[in-house]
Amino acid sequence: MTREMAWDKLTAYGQEHLLRFYDDLDSEQQQALLEQIADLDVEYIHQLYQDLVEHRNIEIDDELSAMGSTTWSDVASEERQRLWESGLAAIGQGKVAAFLVAGGQGSRLGFEGPKGAYDIGLPSHKSLFQLQAERIRKIGLDAGFSIPWYIMTSPLNHGDTVRFFQKHDFFGLDPADIRFFPQGTLPSVDENGKILLAQRDRISANPDGSGGCFRAFKDAGLMDDLQERGIEYIFFYGVDNALVRVCDPYFIGFAIDQAKDIASKAVLKVHSGEKVGVYAYRNGKPSIIEYTELPEDLALAQDEQGRLVYGSANIVTHVFRTSFLNSALDKKTPYHVAHKAVEYVDEAGQLVKPLKPNAYKFEALYFDLFRYADDMAILNVSREEEFSPVKNFEGVDSKDTAREMFLNLCTSWVRNLDLEPAMPIEISPLLSIYGHDLDRTEVESRLKDTESGYLAP
Repeated sequence: MTREMAWDKLTAYGQEHLLRFYDDLDSEQQQALLEQIADLDVEYIHQLYQDLVEHRNIEIDDELSAMGSTTWSDVASEERQRLWESGLAAIGQGKVAAFLVAGGQGSRLGFEGPKGAYDIGLPSHKSLFQLQAERIRKIGLDAGFSIPWYIMTSPLNHGDTVRFFQKHDFFGLDPADIRFFPQGTLPSVDENGKILLAQRDRISANPDGSGGCFRAFKDAGLMDDLQERGIEYIFFYGVDNALVRVCDPYFIGFAIDQAKDIASKAVLKVHSGEKVGVYAYRNGKPSIIEYTELPEDLALAQDEQGRLVYGSANIVTHVFRTSFLNSALDKKTPYHVAHKAVEYVDEAGQLVKPLKPNAYKFEALYFDLFRYADDMAILNVSREEEFSPVKNFEGVDSKDTAREMFLNLCTSWVRNLDLEPAMPIEISPLLSIYGHDLDRTEVESRLKDTESGYLAP
């Protein structure tokens, strides 16, 4: 693209200011800027601003209705075993892949690097990535098949993520079964719809939200990879859950048994006012309803057993049928807008770091795709066993709460063997993921050998 072509493209939508510093740049910087402009869909950004900011329509008449669910603790042991065998068989036949959304940075945790590389302080000092990799490896060994693992990064952490896996020899997994791909981005605009410059030669851009993961997946050619591998079910999850049971055969079996487009794990809300999104139908379509959208009378409603009717909270753990994604990815999903403080270069070429919101970011949410599903199935699982997000440096949902929950769970497995450990216990996922397959004699022997509380294979 030439400067003249870029000028014509930008002036059509009032964005010619992006070339303001062009003549002051060296040839390499000029080329980099022109390449960014060539990739920029200015018409689309203009339309997003028009629709979401200038002429924003807020839906207030949505009709909400309850979505049924199954609670795992109510499932009989014989039925659990049947689901396990079904799920493990599907994994062993190569029908299941893992899809990890890992675009986040650890900055809120006081950590410089990909969030998945974060150490929550277990005796083993394993990262979130390693805990997940070892669960995948363990299930793969049990099923007799190496599970493909697709990992979405962000432009900011892509290189660091790949290098982290290389440094740790892919945690014992086959590198050929791990595919990394970066999330897409969208530019930020000021309050007048003008695209911001992050530097004189670089357009301000932010990740396009969790909903961009499938678009990026398709753009990377990975839908074709799924077809070539014969993948029928995709286990989709977020990076920050320290207790996530990746490719859980019980859950895979549940998804197969329910035969819906989507199956989702949930935890029951602690109380009606807990600030979490819940599963429900919005205008008859499967959806996640944010806590700010749920009227108080619905939030308080209880069933005959005294459980909250709208009580199944989203923990970002799903199984998608590949056939559903194939059909849904071509459908239009909405973008959402957020008013944020965004750094930018002003007319004088100086970097400005605003303290108050000055710009709009556009992002898509992955669960907006749910509306295209014929239906979905919900499985309520134990929060203490399966959900401990790491979002904050300290306090609630921090490394400290995640570490405590992880150790409490493993220690409870040991106590179930009529053993009383002298310290909190960490059990490697390669040794056990569920605890019920632990051998008492073997565990007792390992307890005598450990000084840190970590039990390795």
